[in-house]
Amino acid sequence: MFFTSKESVLLDLGTGSGNLEFFFHNKFKKIIGVDYNDEALLYLQGELLKRNISNVELIQADIRNLSKTKLPKVDFITMIDVIEHLKLQDVEILVKNFTRLLEKGGKIIIVTPNYKSLWPLIEWLLERFRLVPKFTNAQHLSKMDRGVLTRVFGKNNFNLESLSTFNNISFLVPSKKISYLLCKLENFLQFPYGNLIVAVFTH
Repeated sequence: MFFTSKESVLLDLGTGSGNLEFFFHNKFKKIIGVDYNDEALLYLQGELLKRNISNVELIQADIRNLSKTKLPKVDFITMIDVIEHLKLQDVEILVKNFTRLLEKGGKIIIVTPNYKSLWPLIEWLLERFRLVPKFTNAQHLSKMDRGVLTRVFGKNNFNLESLSTFNNISFLVPSKKISYLLCKLENFLQFPYGNLIVAVFTH
């Protein structure tokens, strides 16, 4: 478990519908959620009120211009299925911003598609049969793998603490419970070519 101290502050970039906030709010002193989508934030704020979750602060901002957003230093930064939606040059600028936002010894947790796996084929099939809106060069603007991630973060003196992949076959299983257990097994066995990467960097 990456989140170990209830005195820690987490910055979640690209909150979306707020799944991380709902599941992990009780693991932190505070979560700061940032997203550019005002409708998503409005929905999330309503859900937080309904669930009586009071330690989450929401900020509307474009993470590509994070230097213009006033934020405190934090212990953890998460980007879950977000970094691939940015151009590589924007990712590099964002990582530079992390150096001023992260406390010494803090961690960055990234989850993103692994383009050195079957993911490119899956992406092509989904687009080919029009099961999803177009990914390539539309939603997914940068193609991440272990080498790209370590190079971008290494430029700014971040150290790779751990990197594993999962979702090899678990996404094919219709049962959520079984799929979840398979994901945990895949992560534990550290398959190198899973369709999703989870990487942890320290500063």
